[in-house]
Amino acid sequence: MFSCETGRHALRLIPGLSPNLVVLELKLPDISGLEVARRLRYSSVFVGLPIVAVTNSCEVNLAEQALGLSFNDYLVRPDASLNEIVNRILWNLRL
Repeated sequence: MFSCETGRHALRLIPGLSPNLVVLELKLPDISGLEVARRLRYSSVFVGLPIVAVTNSCEVNLAEQALGLSFNDYLVRPDASLNEIVNRILWNLRL
């Protein structure tokens, strides 16, 4: 498991780590989580990588964009409890 402060940092690290799942905050300080997901989805290596959005934003258009990019799940904090987030991650990993 690893975490990154920025989207650019994540895009640099992800290829070398070959993760089983990515949890993305959509509102990052440099490039959006949507852009990170877009770049991952258009990479043949990561096209099937499960991506879960966890965000503070309940903007409808943000959720629609995330689902349009084939995010596997979308959770809004603080409504989503830590237990729910963990369960959704496990479900997306099919564990």
